[in-house]
Amino acid sequence: MGGRGGGEEEEGVVDGGRHHLRHEQRLNVFGGEEDDRDEGWRRWSVLVATVWIQALTGTNFDFSAYSSALKSSLGVSQEALNCLATASDLGKALGWSSGLALLHMPLHAVLMLSAAMGLAAYAAQYYCLVFAGGADAGASSSVAVPYPLVFLFCLIAGCSICWFNTVCFVLCIRSFSASSRSLALSLSISFNGLSAAFYTLFANALSPFSPAVYLLLNAILPLAVSVLALPAILLCHKNEGHIQSAPGHDGRVFLGLYILAFITGIYLVVFGSFTATSSTAWVILTVRWSPMP
Repeated sequence: MGGRGGGEEEEGVVDGGRHHLRHEQRLNVFGGEEDDRDEGWRRWSVLVATVWIQALTGTNFDFSAYSSALKSSLGVSQEALNCLATASDLGKALGWSSGLALLHMPLHAVLMLSAAMGLAAYAAQYYCLVFAGGADAGASSSVAVPYPLVFLFCLIAGCSICWFNTVCFVLCIRSFSASSRSLALSLSISFNGLSAAFYTLFANALSPFSPAVYLLLNAILPLAVSVLALPAILLCHKNEGHIQSAPGHDGRVFLGLYILAFITGIYLVVFGSFTATSSTAWVILTVRWSPMP
């Protein structure tokens, strides 16, 4: 009897262990599916954030829109104005500093510092255009800004663009696997080329005949989009090792996003180039931004 009792007890333990194992397997299956959905939502949110950032941080593309007014306000020659345009490009050569910053600062802090750099640089140029010798300021009240200081402002503005690019690159690398990383990077970069069209529409919607509005937008819009993108960026993983392979449906999602990017580009080129009035610009902006990317 003792033998039979011991055998029944052992069988009960074995059955209980099997039941517990099946229960854990079911939990792992459902928990894994939930983790996959959460991971998918997280990485696509990060991609949308990088698209928004790239679309509104190509602030050097609209230099020609206010360069003549800036030249007149500063009272400089065409050669000196060309040097200011070169300074913006030269600032990109200092983009390596963003990598050093990422070694000592979290990603979201580097993003906000990029926005602060752009805000300071373009706000200073806006002051030079509007108040320091501009048409709106009287000769007695205007304060001349030294040319080397304006050169430094343009340098910082160009550097801030590279900092934004670095943040977007790191976000895509951390959020996507090696097989789909290039697709995410190329998609976000493609929207950077649309910055000039976006800024032209915003400027036409606010003040079609004021060159200074471009500098104001250059200072404010990158900061605004950085704040809006901050929640998604805080969800990003700190390293890329957590993703080993891309889910099967990623290819279809990327195809849809590439089609959307192509349609957006055609839409802005065709309709945005013919926009001259404030009301028309507002209509185009409303139609473009109503469906989120």
